Amino acid sequence: SCVTSLFIHANVLFLLKFGKVLDGQMLKSWCERARDVSKNGWYWEYKLSDLNIESVTISTDGQRAIVEATLKEAANLYDAEKCEVIDSYESSYTTRYELTSNDKSWKITSGAVLRS
Repeated sequence: SCVTSLFIHANVLFLLKFGKVLDGQMLKSWCERARDVSKNGWYWEYKLSDLNIESVTISTDGQRAIVEATLKEAANLYDAEKCEVIDSYESSYTTRYELTSNDKSWKITSGAVLRS
């Protein structure tokens, strides 16, 4: 059905986009989340409404970085079959991301919420 196609398309786009910026444990974690939610025929849509980079610390070899940021996001959980929002939230929090460089780009490999 069209709804199923949209649902699959949304999940594929999600994984393709996150594969460009996530790696390691962070990519694995987000893929597992997407897979778990999709088992119910659902998907999340996230919107970042504010971002403030608090600090950036780069390793002496230039291959790793720690970034602390405060962000505000909103998200809706959709039931793809019913085309309706079944849950939502809006949240502000500070997070720490660990990134690695492969000489072409930086990717987030892990992260943790510091305070909300």
